[in-house]
Amino acid sequence: MSALKRLSSSLAVLALVVSCNDRKARETPPGPEAAPSGAPTTVAMSPAAITAAGVTTAPVVQSTIVVRDDLPGTIEAPRDALVLVNTRAAGVVESLQFDVGDRVKAGQRLATIRSLELAEAQAAHRRGLIADQYAASALERSELLRREGVISQRRLEADKLASRERRLALEEASERVRLLGGSLTNASGVTWITSPIAGVIATRTANRGEALANNSPLFTVVDVSRVVVQLRALGGTHVEPGTEVRFTIEALPGRSFTAIVRSTSDIIEPETRRFLIRCAVVNTDGVLKPGMFVTAQVPRPGVRALTVPETAIQSMQGGPFVFVAHDGGRFERRTVVLGPRADGQVAVEKGLVDAETVVVTGAFWVRTQLQKSELEK
Repeated sequence: MSALKRLSSSLAVLALVVSCNDRKARETPPGPEAAPSGAPTTVAMSPAAITAAGVTTAPVVQSTIVVRDDLPGTIEAPRDALVLVNTRAAGVVESLQFDVGDRVKAGQRLATIRSLELAEAQAAHRRGLIADQYAASALERSELLRREGVISQRRLEADKLASRERRLALEEASERVRLLGGSLTNASGVTWITSPIAGVIATRTANRGEALANNSPLFTVVDVSRVVVQLRALGGTHVEPGTEVRFTIEALPGRSFTAIVRSTSDIIEPETRRFLIRCAVVNTDGVLKPGMFVTAQVPRPGVRALTVPETAIQSMQGGPFVFVAHDGGRFERRTVVLGPRADGQVAVEKGLVDAETVVVTGAFWVRTQLQKSELEK
């Protein structure tokens, strides 16, 4: 009886352990897929099954992975592309031909100013012109009289000096009229303000009928045929001048633009721990406006590595893996260690060798076949 009791007790304990393990298995939620220990890593598929599943392969190759960092930035006008247009002479604004946002050509008239200061300078020029003509005639007469011995050499020299003084006074009067923006032939006291460059009117600071002093601001003209993209990069970013940068603008969906790095700042902003990268952009169609926000993709120095298409990468609890294709329709699951990704390619640091072939499309069906063989084992 003692032996029978011990056997019954052992069976009861065994039943209890089995029951607990079964309950624990039911209560434990399923985790990410993992390859069972000792599970097969290779599956064979017939040519018909491979075709039906749409399985395609590609070789593992050595290539350069170029990772791009997304950097924020803004569009700005180049400093040498912005021109302030001021009055030359004090006066009253008689007319304004353009407003903010208008496009203008180089030399195109922007405004008309009527100036008393200019009118006085033009009148002084006319007086100087008459005096110069009179002094020239007097000198010509004196030279004739001197040749005839009527006047002395001293008198002739005095007339020569007077003629030179009148000529200098005329040149000064002419230069003053030009500096005030007036005409030497049309002495109306009107000066026309013209644009020194082709561009867009960015600001207008005067109105019709307004009285202005010398060098008062009228317009700001910006040459928008070229702009600058100013990016803010983290301190560890390294970008060489001449690097091509692609950028997009939220306000212009579906479009991307190209810029060339021209310079980088040597100073890191203490608040943001970033430094500035300035890029030049050709703005042929004028859609890029100063003040727009951009997101630029700035490439890092390239990394040489074995690469496969991103579509070849599969995942499970044990980590990423690929299916390596072998002869005879056999596919081997191979765990890999991945590096950086860019432009649809991913670097493989461990797990593959050059010239091996991996599945790039249809890997899901290969995986399904492998799981079926695991269940049938």
